[in-house]
Amino acid sequence: MEQSIKWYDYAYSVSSEYRKEPEDSRYYPIWNMAVSLIGKEKVIDLGCGSGQFAKLLLKNEKSFVCGIDFSDEAITMARRLNPAGKFILNDLLADVPIPEYDIAVCFEVLEHIVRDLDLIKKIGSGKRFIFSVPNYDYHSHVRKFDSKTDIIKRYSDFVDIKHICQFFISNDHIIYLVDSVKT
Repeated sequence: MEQSIKWYDYAYSVSSEYRKEPEDSRYYPIWNMAVSLIGKEKVIDLGCGSGQFAKLLLKNEKSFVCGIDFSDEAITMARRLNPAGKFILNDLLADVPIPEYDIAVCFEVLEHIVRDLDLIKKIGSGKRFIFSVPNYDYHSHVRKFDSKTDIIKRYSDFVDIKHICQFFISNDHIIYLVDSVKT
């Protein structure tokens, strides 16, 4: 079920996972692979959460434009973790301008929102889009992806999928990292 901003603010405030250094997070292998896919392009983080991926980008001297999230708590944490970074408190589905970028990243967001396709439609045609989605259910997930085929079925009308990697974060929990270009 799609959760409220208040729910996410609370989740960010109580979970230790969001306070970890990027290298200590269970998502590090996924983020590290994503960083390796990025060259000199300008990157925007859609649904940036607490700014852990932004920190990894900056640490690796990548061009981080900004992170956007609708959770005030997440943005506060992101700014604290990355004092030199730019973070915008905004609903990604609202009609607001998005700063200029070459690559949009979106980690562990699409499975949380009913209007995931509307978010993807906001990405500029020809822009690279790197995202991740899980194979498991959770009380804040509105969908899961049992296979790479499920991802292709859901998103191939909107993006040209170049590659999908899978990462086992536990015995039966997989997160898929997708490298694509918006059509």
